[in-house]
Amino acid sequence: MTMKSCALLVAVLVQLVTPRIVFPAAPDDRDVINELRSRLEKVENELKRLKGTAVPENAKDQRVVLLVETPFLGSTSYGSTTATRFLVAKLIVVNLTNKPLEIDREDITLDAGGKLLTLGDVSPVLQSRSFRFGNQTFYLGNLKPAKHLKLRPGSTASTWAVFAGLDRGVKVPKLQLRVAVGTGVNSLNLNERSLELLELKTERIGPRGSLGLLTISGQLDTINVGALIDSMTQLSKAGVARLVVHWDADAPAVESSISNWLSQSAQMAGVGEVTSRQYPAVPSRIRELHLASVPKSTTTSSSSRSSSTKSVRRIHEDVEQAVAAALNTAYQRLPVPELLEAIQKGHPITRVAALASGGGRLPDEQLDIVLSYADHEDPKYQRAALIALRHFGDQRALDKLVQYTRKNVKPLSTVATQSLAASRYDAAHEALLDILKNESPESKKRIVQILALHPRPIWSETIYEFANDPGSEIVIDALTALARVGHPQLHALLVRSLNQTSNPKMRQTAFQILVSRQTAQSDEVAMNYTLKHLQSKAPDGQMVQLLTRTKDSRAVPLLIKQLNQRGNSSRSVLISCLTQIGDESVIDLFVEKYNSFESSEQTTILNALRQMKSPRFRDLAQKALMSNNTSLVSTACQGLQVDGSELAVQMLVKALEVSGNSSTWSYTCNALGQIGTPKAQAALRKARATGNSSKSRYAA
Repeated sequence: MTMKSCALLVAVLVQLVTPRIVFPAAPDDRDVINELRSRLEKVENELKRLKGTAVPENAKDQRVVLLVETPFLGSTSYGSTTATRFLVAKLIVVNLTNKPLEIDREDITLDAGGKLLTLGDVSPVLQSRSFRFGNQTFYLGNLKPAKHLKLRPGSTASTWAVFAGLDRGVKVPKLQLRVAVGTGVNSLNLNERSLELLELKTERIGPRGSLGLLTISGQLDTINVGALIDSMTQLSKAGVARLVVHWDADAPAVESSISNWLSQSAQMAGVGEVTSRQYPAVPSRIRELHLASVPKSTTTSSSSRSSSTKSVRRIHEDVEQAVAAALNTAYQRLPVPELLEAIQKGHPITRVAALASGGGRLPDEQLDIVLSYADHEDPKYQRAALIALRHFGDQRALDKLVQYTRKNVKPLSTVATQSLAASRYDAAHEALLDILKNESPESKKRIVQILALHPRPIWSETIYEFANDPGSEIVIDALTALARVGHPQLHALLVRSLNQTSNPKMRQTAFQILVSRQTAQSDEVAMNYTLKHLQSKAPDGQMVQLLTRTKDSRAVPLLIKQLNQRGNSSRSVLISCLTQIGDESVIDLFVEKYNSFESSEQTTILNALRQMKSPRFRDLAQKALMSNNTSLVSTACQGLQVDGSELAVQMLVKALEVSGNSSTWSYTCNALGQIGTPKAQAALRKARATGNSSKSRYAA
């Protein structure tokens, strides 16, 4: 951000004098700028009642206002008994008095759960640490707390506040930031400010208030996660065992570590506790935790948002799906009169859930109610009705599902097709096969993919016809589906598919299916194909999986041949594969080739020798320690640490004393500390006593 834009941001903050949290400046990116503009507009709208920016004339209205940006609660090493827990925040002081103010660094303190900490220089243990907030990464070594702040009447001043030494653990303590001004003390409750930033709304919905719905409209950070868990705890104490956490469309991105923790907590709710060393645990009374509309993580791909376990989906695209999943068992047991009332008169979100999860339980005489929702103007009600219709054998329900399947309009056509495939009525299955005969290739592909998810013998012959045609546009999907549905000629079809030359993707799919079947017959076919492939090329991932599982020694000479070829870009894969299936003879080959390989390949060889518990590891580890290559040094230190012998300690001590590389100091000190023998401790004390501050810090 330019100096001009920074000045503009400060000017806006002065005009919007408020105790709410202000967001940090972000990189010059369109999305980030729009996000910042949106947040500032929110604050501006809330504070229209403030008049002007001048210092109030009335003495009783004159005050000093504290603002904070970028609040972050973290630790140098989560779960360690020697870790340092710290708090970082950008403190902004606004002087709305008619007198100039001076604030020394020592006047700024933090009350962290009753422990009083004074602002000073960033401690050496934090110098090399970093943290993320929103879309920015901050390096603590670059954050310099000001020694002195001077504020004219009506002006602002700011400083980074970094406090180390907070009590360790995952619980978020009460955090009170205090600034001594003259004879008084101004304070700012960071927990309350961070909770305001979260914009959390909590409500109970569903049958008999059995579901807790927590809606987040603001920024979820490392401080207000404590408030989120507190809200969950209050709901659980009130008897609520099902929760949905939902993000509004405008909510900002969630930092990756928080997103991962929430995802793991959702998947484990009712199964076991997530032993996070960074964040508090979800209350054990919560049996189901679902997440909906999770904003894209700041550091991970959006694909992680829709992850789920094999048995239960806990992360959903929208709140209606999440609520339906959370209340599914409740609506399956709810008395029919209550269920009907929930569908027709319940909360707007739970009406959709009740229709999808319980609509199929309505008696046949109330089918017209479900059919009416299938033609509702809101697609969410339509989708829920199409799900419910799979439970009815009435011809009218079947006709409605066929109608939407043939429309080929996503996502309703997909839902209707899924209902026909999942129906327990034969007429629905026959109708779906009839549709399949006359559809476009794209529609056939969609239907075949759905059939694979609902394996039934009735699909087998139809899918076999598609899978047996290499020129078909849906042959790949048909082959995959047939593997799940089953067919007497499946193995013969896979062999033919593997040997045909017109469709490479079909060959690859057939090979993958053969490998996954894990039968002696399939393994033999797949292995022969692999051996033929290895005569001219390195193995792909599926072949490595097969070789690792079968440990077929016939592949060893072919893998060595590939390894000896100059310029082979897959040498790391070959080394790993030989490690899995080779004998001691490959160790000599690895040592012989070590010096001629790239550093990444040398790292793989070191790991291979360590895994094979070869004494030759020490020979190469000594070279690696002196290489100043971070990856090699790290791998060597890990192996020597596991070794833990006197010779391993000697090698680590020598590297610590001789090397001038700070990364080598860090890795060797860590390894020596983990080994912990008297000689290792003596070496660390000696390194700590050197005049080199970096080496001393690593040793300490």
